[in-house]
Amino acid sequence: MLASCFEMTNLRNQESGLPYDIWLYSAGCTRNTQDNVMRIKVGVGDELIPVIIASQRDIRPLRPFRRENEIISWASDNYDTLFKHWNGELSDRQALNLLSKD
Repeated sequence: MLASCFEMTNLRNQESGLPYDIWLYSAGCTRNTQDNVMRIKVGVGDELIPVIIASQRDIRPLRPFRRENEIISWASDNYDTLFKHWNGELSDRQALNLLSKD
């Protein structure tokens, strides 16, 4: 868990207005993984649940969780920012500023 925290940046629920904290992969598309699909993680209790973002209309949590539709809707609404961050066009700070509710 600690290793993945260093590779991710956190959007706290107080900043986003969402029911859960959101974790973004800082390395985005440069992550060295087999399936390089855009994703975020959602902090639900003690778990980080991956949410696959294949397109603006195809957003799927890998496991169901309460109020997941709010996260799916938010990810769809913020697709452009998430996509630019994933592709390295936005820094963590720029993305967090754009994704915050203020």
